[in-house]
Amino acid sequence: MSPLTFHIRIHSFTGAALACRVMGTKPFILHSPINCGETHGAKWFAALLAELNNAWPNCQFEGAIDCTHHTGQALSALESNIAHVIVGDISADAMTSLRAIARQKGSHIWAATMFEQPRADATTTRVQNAMMLHDMDDHFLPEHELEKRLRAALAQL
Repeated sequence: MSPLTFHIRIHSFTGAALACRVMGTKPFILHSPINCGETHGAKWFAALLAELNNAWPNCQFEGAIDCTHHTGQALSALESNIAHVIVGDISADAMTSLRAIARQKGSHIWAATMFEQPRADATTTRVQNAMMLHDMDDHFLPEHELEKRLRAALAQL
């Protein structure tokens, strides 16, 4: 997928299903909740992705699971064949090792800093290469509001 691919963070199957319905055949990256590797587990996210693939076979998306600083969870995500694994503050050696394993599996290890957005009070543009990430907020917003916000975010592209 292109680096310009739209990124969507979900918190539930409801948000993920809505993303698939709205995106149709437009490619996108479907992100897990933050720290999903520890709180939900890679198997949960892999099962969610499989269910979405069955329900929307023409939908073009790849999964990205957030494992924060948990290298063991990142390994579990790679074993679960999740395309993209996001890690935070881990040693350079651990990052190198994870990336080598990911390459063997056809997956990618991404640094969490790729998705940091500049703060309003920031005096520098430290995060110049941040990806645009739309958070569905599907853990507390009703479905009609989720759809309205997702369509508005897509209209800004």
